[in-house]
Amino acid sequence: MKLIKSKITDSAGYAVAEFAITLPVLLSIFGLGIWFFGVAATQIEIENISNNIGRAIARGESISNFEAELSARNISYTVDQSANWIKVSTQTVRHIPFINRKIQLSANSINLSETYVPE
Repeated sequence: MKLIKSKITDSAGYAVAEFAITLPVLLSIFGLGIWFFGVAATQIEIENISNNIGRAIARGESISNFEAELSARNISYTVDQSANWIKVSTQTVRHIPFINRKIQLSANSINLSETYVPE
């Protein structure tokens, strides 16, 4: 009876079982945290690119130096110019791991043309 009771109350394997269950969960949370950080960094990046393109157009500069960077990073953009305003929209798509979905990130920039002279 003493042998059976010692086997029932022996807790040597509990730590290994808990570790085997919690390790994948913790690694998944860590991996998703890194992925979300990457998405936030991408959002900041396309906002900066949108602002830089808008400023360059507002100054009358060429945006050809941005186009190579945009195509390398799979970022599309549109430019809408009215009389004095320049609106630049940038977009990119990122893949969400494990669920086979995509997330679209976008940014807009509105700039006043520097050639504008108020009356």
